Amino acid sequence: MPVFNLWIDQGRAPQDETYQYIVIPNASAKHLPWQATGSEFEVLSNTKSIQAVYSRSLKLAEIAFREPGSLPTPLGEVKADHSCLLLVRQIANGWKLAASNPENQSLIINVAVQGKQLAIQLPDGFLAGSSIVTTIR
Repeated sequence: MPVFNLWIDQGRAPQDETYQYIVIPNASAKHLPWQATGSEFEVLSNTKSIQAVYSRSLKLAEIAFREPGSLPTPLGEVKADHSCLLLVRQIANGWKLAASNPENQSLIINVAVQGKQLAIQLPDGFLAGSSIVTTIR
């Protein structure tokens, strides 16, 4: 199967540089400027501690917590007490979460959305690093 390579040349010895990009599948040169500047995606945070994007049509926040923290989102404030990767989607009576530990270790993380808290046990062994999907109501 064909696979693409993507990299950003950061120059020689960059320090404290920032950038952001999105990958748009099946984008044509004609439609790329519109797709890249459209209002579908909103960058919520692009700092050393939190990177996050929000999809308006999916009502989905995608968050990389590199350390414990909190982030205001269109879905409400999202908090995590440990570094983790979170997908938070609004559903009819709460939020659906997918959580994983990028360090591929067993971990219990405490996550809160709009003050509703949940402890999530992330797996170890062969499943280390995989996502656990759950709901906060």
